[in-house]
Amino acid sequence: MMETTNDIRTDNQGSKEIRRYAEAIRRHIGSSGLQPGDRYLSASEASCMLGCNITAAQRAMTHLAKIKWLERRPRAGTFVGTAALQEKISHCVHFFLPESICREKNTQNMIWQRMLGVKSVIPNVTVEFDFVPRQDLAFVQQVVERMNDSRGSVGFLVLLSSQAIREYLNQCGIPAVIFGDIEPHLQNLCWASLDQKQVGRLLAEYLVKRGHRRFITVMRDTWGKGDYLLHDSIGETLADAGLAANSLQIRSIPVDRTAIIATLRSRLEELGDEKLALICRTEFQADCVNELAESMGVTSQLDVVVCNSSSDIASCKYACVVPDLPYQEEGMLAGRMLLEMMNGRRPSPRGYSIPVRLVVPGGENESK
Repeated sequence: MMETTNDIRTDNQGSKEIRRYAEAIRRHIGSSGLQPGDRYLSASEASCMLGCNITAAQRAMTHLAKIKWLERRPRAGTFVGTAALQEKISHCVHFFLPESICREKNTQNMIWQRMLGVKSVIPNVTVEFDFVPRQDLAFVQQVVERMNDSRGSVGFLVLLSSQAIREYLNQCGIPAVIFGDIEPHLQNLCWASLDQKQVGRLLAEYLVKRGHRRFITVMRDTWGKGDYLLHDSIGETLADAGLAANSLQIRSIPVDRTAIIATLRSRLEELGDEKLALICRTEFQADCVNELAESMGVTSQLDVVVCNSSSDIASCKYACVVPDLPYQEEGMLAGRMLLEMMNGRRPSPRGYSIPVRLVVPGGENESK
């Protein structure tokens, strides 16, 4: 098969790093609206944009000149080449989601709204949803390798990833935005997350005011930094209320109806006359708890709340915490950070902690 002259992959001797810099320059040309013949950056300016040394920038630009994306004119400078007019790249963002998210129907609206926000910032981008089975790092590595061989792929959006996946994406240096909290040392990643400490405090305070002294958190079986922040805040709030450390129990359960019901059944069988508060990570988990409670006839003894609801506020069935920012605007924040990285710049700020508020069904109470 004949190779096209404007394909970055024709430089078989170029390193992955140089190809990545060349791709970043080409994306910058496309997103800047530059046309063939327009003056482009010098190697020194390009190195500042890319955050690399001048030699690496020079090699990337030399490669792009060979395939006519750039034109070098002696004593005049560097200009946009004719290939920029001949080829229009369809940029693709990969959205990593855990395979188990398919069971959480209420998250679909949240995901969709975030994507609308991203596309409002990067209108020409297409999105490829990659459902990661069992937080499989090898699966993610395969997608990244395919991306390195793709002219149109530009970056990643990531929801509910394991630390191993975040570590890997940080090492790759590919533009990536995490929906959730990240570890401080992952300096190459950007993030947008609900304020998890505020989430924990609002829910714990609400339940303590309702007279509860026994609590269970129902979590997914994969934890991230935000889950630890959440539990730190719940524990601190209960301690401030004078409750003992053993007043809180934690259950980490796969996102599976059968597993959730089987795990919690024995605890509910021990209730007696006791009242119990359950803090569920998701509405799906809360629905499973409610189903179990109804079958056992103990609904009146339970208070079920949700850490963050992805439903419309008007249709919330549980006391829950919602962002003080629409999901679409959260997606716009992620889109802006991703676009900055696509263009070889380091976003500032590198992340956003989104404030939240408590909503109770029936509108009897809303608080921040």
